[in-house]
Amino acid sequence: MLLENKHIMPIVPMEPVMHDAPFDSNDYLYQVKWDGVHVLAYISDDNIQLFNRKKNERTNQFPEIVYELNDIPSGTILDGEVICLNDEGKPDFFRVLKRDQTRNDSKINALTMTHPVHYMIFDMLYYKGESLISQPLSQRLKLLQENIQSSHTLQIVDSVMHNGIALFDTVDKEDMEGIVAKKIDSPYIMGTKSPLWKKIKAWREIDTIVGGWQERDGELRSLLVGIQQDEGLLYVGSVSSGLTFEQRKILKDYFLSTQDNNTFINPPSKSNYNYNWVEPTIGVKVRYLEWSNDNKLRSPSVIDLKEIKDIQ
Repeated sequence: MLLENKHIMPIVPMEPVMHDAPFDSNDYLYQVKWDGVHVLAYISDDNIQLFNRKKNERTNQFPEIVYELNDIPSGTILDGEVICLNDEGKPDFFRVLKRDQTRNDSKINALTMTHPVHYMIFDMLYYKGESLISQPLSQRLKLLQENIQSSHTLQIVDSVMHNGIALFDTVDKEDMEGIVAKKIDSPYIMGTKSPLWKKIKAWREIDTIVGGWQERDGELRSLLVGIQQDEGLLYVGSVSSGLTFEQRKILKDYFLSTQDNNTFINPPSKSNYNYNWVEPTIGVKVRYLEWSNDNKLRSPSVIDLKEIKDIQ
């Protein structure tokens, strides 16, 4: 048993594998893939704790979620995504990342007002001390709907039966992350990425800032890009795809005249490439598939060098 004498033993959650395209099937149900932080909630006696997928505790970061979980029976484990909405009412990964990374209690309290979060619950592993993991997904979701009440902060994720293509089209039009297709009869297999669940992502776009470039054999190989945060420029990965030969040449010549000290608050680790830091003045629109577990852009590609006209 995972909950015992107020001592919580966090698990690595079940996660979906990547799948290329949406599909319809009578064997699957479909849920929106929320752009947030994967968190499991453990309710044991009077003790409530939150852990992310890497088993790192996040209880202090999300006090409003802990408060809302107080009425849920002891011996319950919930699986879901913590999200934060932007001014347009859409999930904003960097807002929830700010909440997730804040450690100072006074800052956390302030962020509960300016960056409120929602816990999107999509599965229940235990209820009142009874394991549900071997039961089919359809039964777990039935028990979740019957026993956990939604509130402003806690939201039970809706499921669409059979019609994955229509749900994906709706999500894509709303510029959301994608969907997850789940076998209706699937058990919950801890610590695995299982083909019983399939993640279908919509390509997304993001505006980034160049803080450096990678050089190899005297040539510009890729751009080191980041997102501006209150604390500084947050490194989110390197991107080379989409750059033409001419753009690489123009950028290299420009960067050699604007060399600077590192401006990233989390600079990339060493590699076989030489890093050159630059004044963060060039904006790049990037197309990407998703965020990796270490908060980097996955499969990024340059769409537009937004300030390229200023350096030609």
